[in-house]
Amino acid sequence: MRIFVAGPWGDYAGIPPETIMSNIRTADSIGQQLVQLGHQVYIPHTMCKTWSGLFTQEEMWELDKSFLDNWAQAIYRIPGPSRGSDKEVEYARSLGLTVLSNLERAGKW
Repeated sequence: MRIFVAGPWGDYAGIPPETIMSNIRTADSIGQQLVQLGHQVYIPHTMCKTWSGLFTQEEMWELDKSFLDNWAQAIYRIPGPSRGSDKEVEYARSLGLTVLSNLERAGKW
């Protein structure tokens, strides 16, 4: 299954860089575990970690939508507050994609 990994990022005012890096490491770890379960993954956190300030939120949203529209079969939501991830999940649901939130369920696919 092709899975889009969504979760907290923190690239906005007041979020310390170490929190952002922790969120990136978490997303990367989840992605690695999904690959070990036999899935393919897209992890925006790792692809875009050096892109801060280069693109607007709207441009990044369009990139996310393109992966959800044209590639993903499911979205994996990492727990934690994230308006962007909530928006991604809502959009994925509107497309009829599977929403996953634990590795056990992902392993059964």
